[in-house]
Amino acid sequence: MKEMDENLLKNEDNKKVISGLKTIWRKDEEGLKKMIITKAVARVLATLTGREDILEKMKGVEGIVEMYSFWKDAEKSGIEKGKQQGKLSVVLKLLEKLLGKLKPDLEMKIVNSKEETLDSIIIHIFEIHNEEDVLKWL
Repeated sequence: MKEMDENLLKNEDNKKVISGLKTIWRKDEEGLKKMIITKAVARVLATLTGREDILEKMKGVEGIVEMYSFWKDAEKSGIEKGKQQGKLSVVLKLLEKLLGKLKPDLEMKIVNSKEETLDSIIIHIFEIHNEEDVLKWL
């Protein structure tokens, strides 16, 4: 598809799908800013690129969409999720190093914690000596 000439296609939506894929694969931010497409084309692009998060953001949007804003919002959301997962991983590793294997119910509470709670555990890690101490910060 990368070598495909979208201008040979007759259907405008198909042209926009191929052109959009090329723009996305090249990570062409300027091209994304210019990409104003129908919701149907945007849905196909999001599906083909594995960006279900963009599909979620498009719910309720009608007609024409400006793909760049959806893409940037989804990217920002992905970064935030990655930070949360990173903090969770650090907290679990630190606690396992300090306390040994955690009880499954405590581990689940930590996994389901908000980012602020994880931050609090990280800040107070040197005050934690047992699982009861962890519960103070949850």
